[in-house]
Amino acid sequence: MSIFVNLTAHPLTDEQRNTAEKELGVTDFVEYKDTIPYLFNKMVNSPDDPEKLERLAVGVIHSLEEMICDCSNVYFHLPLGSPAFNFIFAGIIANLVQFKGKILFSHSERVSKEIALPNGTVRKENVFKFVRFIKF
Repeated sequence: MSIFVNLTAHPLTDEQRNTAEKELGVTDFVEYKDTIPYLFNKMVNSPDDPEKLERLAVGVIHSLEEMICDCSNVYFHLPLGSPAFNFIFAGIIANLVQFKGKILFSHSERVSKEIALPNGTVRKENVFKFVRFIKF
C-alpha cells in the first residue's frame, strides 16, 4: 500500500492523481486539509518563530502517524504555508529513514493566453499545467 498525503492548499488534479498511481504506485490519497483542518489552518498561517515552526511540523507528522504507520510507502506533497515551514518539515521528514525520497513537489508550466475582448482590450489568462513530480 502506498499513500499520497497532499499537504498543499489545492486538491490534486486528475493528472496528478493518475501520475501518482502509475509512476509511484499510490493506492490511497489523503487531502490533509480535509482530514485535520485545525493543523492545516495552522500551517497555512505559519508562525514566524523557528521553534514554533518545528513544533508545528512535528505535530503534523504525529497527526499522520496512525494513518501511515502500517504503510511502506508514504509520499508527502509540498508546499504549504511559508517556505520556512516547508524547509523545517522537509528537513525532519528527510531525516526519518523510512521517508527518504518521499517528499514531492509538483512541477508545472505556466501557459499564458491573450484573449481579445469585444471592446478591443486584451485579457491575459494564465493556466498552470502539471508536468511532473520532483522527488526528494
